[in-house]
Amino acid sequence: MKFHTFSSSPFLLALLLLASETLYAASGDLDPTFVIGLGANGRVKCLALQADGKILIGGHFTVVNGTNRNYIARLNADGELDDTFSPLFGPDYDVDSIAVQADGTMLIGGEFIHVDGYDRGYIARLKTDGRVDNNSFNISHQANGSVTAIAVQTDGKIVVGGSFTGYGFVSCPYVARLETNGTLDFGFSTNVGANAAVNTVVLQPDGRMLLGGYFTQVNGTNRNYVARLDVNGNLDDTFNAGAGPNGPVFALALQPDGKVVLGGGFTMINGTNRKSVARLNVNGSLDASFDPGTGPDGWIFSLAIQPSGQIVIGGTFSYVDGTNQYYLARLNADGGLDDGFFSGEGPNSYVYSLFKAKDGKLLVGGEFTQVNGTSRNHYTRLLGDPVTLKIESRGPKMVITWTDPAFVLQSAPSLTGLFTNMESPNSPYTNSVPSPVQYFRLKAKN
Repeated sequence: MKFHTFSSSPFLLALLLLASETLYAASGDLDPTFVIGLGANGRVKCLALQADGKILIGGHFTVVNGTNRNYIARLNADGELDDTFSPLFGPDYDVDSIAVQADGTMLIGGEFIHVDGYDRGYIARLKTDGRVDNNSFNISHQANGSVTAIAVQTDGKIVVGGSFTGYGFVSCPYVARLETNGTLDFGFSTNVGANAAVNTVVLQPDGRMLLGGYFTQVNGTNRNYVARLDVNGNLDDTFNAGAGPNGPVFALALQPDGKVVLGGGFTMINGTNRKSVARLNVNGSLDASFDPGTGPDGWIFSLAIQPSGQIVIGGTFSYVDGTNQYYLARLNADGGLDDGFFSGEGPNSYVYSLFKAKDGKLLVGGEFTQVNGTSRNHYTRLLGDPVTLKIESRGPKMVITWTDPAFVLQSAPSLTGLFTNMESPNSPYTNSVPSPVQYFRLKAKN
C-alpha cells in the first residue's frame, strides 16, 4: 500500500495548500503491483479477501500459476500464489462461493461432494492452511444440492442459498441458516422457503437478509426474483418490489443509504424498463432516479459499489446504453455510463465476480484471459478511485480532507517514527498547526 505522508510544519503546509494530491493512478487500470504469472487454468467464479490482505479465489480450475490447486487457492496480497495454503486434495468440483470467518477459517460452497477425500455435501469449512475442518464443523447432515451463496452473520451463524431443497433430512428449500458448528439452525423459519434457487444473499446491518435468484415465491408469498427476510427467516413484508424483476437476479449490493442495487437477466422491474441492472429503494420499490438507459445487452453476474457511489458491473455484455463496453463497466450514481473507467478494451471474456478491497482496489474474476490487451488468466486486480487529499489553512487551524472513507489519518513525530491513528481519524480532520513538527499519512483501514 502506498502511503501519502506529509509534514505539518507551517512552511511545508503553505506549499501544500496550493494543490490536491492523489494516491494512485487512473481508476480501472491494471494494478502494476499485482503480478499473477500464469494465473488460473479455468474460470474464477468467486473471490474473498482475508483481514491480512490475502485473496481467496474459487471456481473451475485445477492449476494456479503452474501449481496444482483444485477449485480453490489463496494468493498473497501481491498476487503470487500463497504456498502456505495447501489443501490435501481440495474439493472435487467447482467452488461457487467463499466466506471468511472471524477466526480466519473459511467457508466454501459449490458443486462439490468431497473435500480432501471427506464427504462434504456442497459446503465445507477449511482451516487457515486450506485443509478441510474435520472436527469443529459438523457436516454429518449435508445439503442435497449446490450452495451458491454464503453470508456470515455478526454472531457467527451462516446463511446459505443455492439449489438445495433440504439439509440432511430436513426440508429447507433453497435457503437455510446454520449454527456456527455447521448444524442446521431450527430457529430459522424456512420450512416453506423459496420455490426455486437462491443465487445471492446479502446481509443488512440490522440483521435482515436480501435474497436474489430464480424464485417467484418465498414462504408461500409472491416475490419475483428478489425478497428480504427478517432476522428469523420470515418474509419481510416491508420490502416489496411489486411485480419485481421479470427474470433472475444473480447479484445484489447494498448501498450505505440502504438502497439495493441488483443485477441479473431481467428486462423490466415492476413494469418499467430496466435491462439487467436496477436500483430499489429501502422498501423495495423501484428507484426512478437510477436510470441506466438501454442498459447492458447481456446479463450481469457481479456488482461492486465504490466509495464515490459509482457501481461497477461485470457480466456477459458487450454494450452498455449503446456504447461498446466489454464485460466490465462502471455506472455513475444516477445509472449513466462512466466512460472514464479504465483505459483500453477491458477483459476479453465474461466477468463472474467482483470484490472491492478496503483500499479501493477492485479484484476481478471470470472467463477472461486478457485485460486491456495484457495477459491475465481468469483473475486480476484493478486500481480503485484516486484518493484525493486536500490540505487547507483556516486561520490557526489546519484542515485535512480526503475522498475515500476507507482511509484513516495517522500521525508520527518523524518520517521514520511509529504512525498511529489520530483520535478522530476520519475526514475531515481539523486541528491547530502543531509544534514541534508532526507528520501525517493516510492508510487503508484494516
